[in-house]
Amino acid sequence: MSWVYRHKGKFLVLGAAVAGTQLRHCLSFALRCGSTVAGSYVGGRWLLNKTSELQEKRRSSELEEARLQKHCENHCKTCLSAVVCLLPRLKEAVQAQLDAESITEQLRSKSAGKVPLWENLKIVCFARVIVGVYLCCALSAFLRIQLSILGGELSLLHRDQGGDEGSLAQQQYLRSAQHLMREGLEALVGRVRKAAETVLLSYSLKHQLTAEGVGQLLSDIHSLSSSHRPTNSSKGVCQTSFLVQFLLPRDQSFQSPEETSGAAYSARDIIESAEFSMVLERCVNQTFSLMCCQISDIHHSAAQSETTLPVARVIPLISDMFDFIFSSHHDSLTQRVLATPELQKLSRNIFEAFSRPSE
Repeated sequence: MSWVYRHKGKFLVLGAAVAGTQLRHCLSFALRCGSTVAGSYVGGRWLLNKTSELQEKRRSSELEEARLQKHCENHCKTCLSAVVCLLPRLKEAVQAQLDAESITEQLRSKSAGKVPLWENLKIVCFARVIVGVYLCCALSAFLRIQLSILGGELSLLHRDQGGDEGSLAQQQYLRSAQHLMREGLEALVGRVRKAAETVLLSYSLKHQLTAEGVGQLLSDIHSLSSSHRPTNSSKGVCQTSFLVQFLLPRDQSFQSPEETSGAAYSARDIIESAEFSMVLERCVNQTFSLMCCQISDIHHSAAQSETTLPVARVIPLISDMFDFIFSSHHDSLTQRVLATPELQKLSRNIFEAFSRPSE
């Protein structure tokens, strides 16, 4: 005990030193813990803000997608209404240039010399079915593109100024189809009729045709009509569908700049593009496939137990297909053309591009 008393000062100093060291360690640990808690709090707040921003962007994107989808659906319905309104006039225009009705009346009234009339009727009936398919596809695709451009511009104008020019827009894209229904139609009928005459020259009225044979006849006329495609002047290669030359006049002024505010000129650039031609060709090929299926069903029903029909009996079936092309009933040919996925995608992209403000 005497030894402890003698060295008690040293023990006090040692204890104070150990206590100070432990205190420093405790303070350091407390500071580290405080720093970690503060960092976790700041990181958590940043993560919450970032998550909120991402959710807001996703909601905005979903709203924009819904708005775009609604506009595209409305434009498709409006375009269908416009095409349906034009179909009777278009049918009358085709009948005026490929008049099968007057030939039929002559066949009913005459008792002799009917073979030349039948030969002419054969060419006219096949030609106007081909023309009908071309017109239905070209008019539907052309108006859909024109409407997408005008719809995008009007959507942007509505957001910026709150304007409503829907009736003016409808008048604009309806007027844009006038060339196809006049000068374009006349040129198209001449081309298709010449192709029909060439293909049908070797088919007499007694020639027996299967359902596949009738489809092949239509395919041959289509192939000959669509040959010698126009050349893209900028690249020197054939990239444009042959139907484009019947959609647009040769001069640049198929609508005045005051009326269109550039929409018609934008439409020309798009319609002369390779992408539009690819979409239009897709619509035409799909429509011809549908026509062949329809003709096959009608042929089998008319032939009954037989597998072939003479050309003279096929002519009335082809004439009935002309009425089917220009019908406006539910699930009509026009509706199927407008529902082509490639056309819908192109129309959607055009509307989205024109509805965004320029940077």
